[in-house]
Amino acid sequence: MTRYVGSRAPVEWERCVPESTRAVWTPQAVALGDGTETMAVVNGTGPTLLVIPPLVGWKESMWPQVTGLAGRFRVVAFDLRAGSDVTWSRLVTDVDRVVETLAPAPLALLGHSLGGALALQWAVARPGRVTALVLSSTYSHIRFDAATWWSRFAVQGAVLAMNRLLPEGLALRGAHAAARRGIWVYDPHCDDALMRMVRAAVRATPARVALQRVRLARAFDARPLLAKVRCPTLVMVGGMESPFARESAEILRGGIAGAELRVVPEANHLVHLSRAPLYNEIVAAWLDDRRAAGAAS
Repeated sequence: MTRYVGSRAPVEWERCVPESTRAVWTPQAVALGDGTETMAVVNGTGPTLLVIPPLVGWKESMWPQVTGLAGRFRVVAFDLRAGSDVTWSRLVTDVDRVVETLAPAPLALLGHSLGGALALQWAVARPGRVTALVLSSTYSHIRFDAATWWSRFAVQGAVLAMNRLLPEGLALRGAHAAARRGIWVYDPHCDDALMRMVRAAVRATPARVALQRVRLARAFDARPLLAKVRCPTLVMVGGMESPFARESAEILRGGIAGAELRVVPEANHLVHLSRAPLYNEIVAAWLDDRRAAGAAS
């Protein structure tokens, strides 16, 4: 029997997205080998854009890109493997399987946060397959100075507890207060639907899965890989992100030959969700320019 090993979105996600999104959301199984599978969605026509989700691991966390970019691209998104035995090498191989099944042609690659770390590794490992790379809110490495300890453990811990323990009404009030100040992942453009999705993600993600992915994040250091990137690269970061995140964006831009940086104003770590129309337009315009430049050369 084939075993599903991906991260499942909470059922509440459906009330957090428009009906038009639910109408085109038709997941399909993708075999990963060794009797395992994950689920993926494909939407739109045109050049293929493979989208890799962040730490939560479920494709639904990238729904604005799967639907909003489908007018110009064939967008593919999939659930990241979850489990205590997951390694970066295993995840890179999983991307191979998804590409072989759903995206056999050269493709553009977009990864958000932890997904960006995986996208970067796959682009370096498979240079002939990637026409363009978008690294969204992607960290260069994990560091633990005093400010990072405060934001990652004290502040983040308090917001996680708020979402996990408080009734929805109180949790939303707290989230709005955090959004006004740009605390944790929130920014002033986060609406109730997005805040409900964040709350659902916090409550539905098993602690063991979150901790395992945190361990993956801590083990990753992009800096030795940057000079090996051979494709055009766009680095994106929210203007309200932490100093560490903005510093990471500069490290990525500086280390990848010819990389470009876009800072999205009034946006925090969930820039792809809170400022989805602007974010999608930046991504689409940049990819169109890269494709036009490639055709001209």
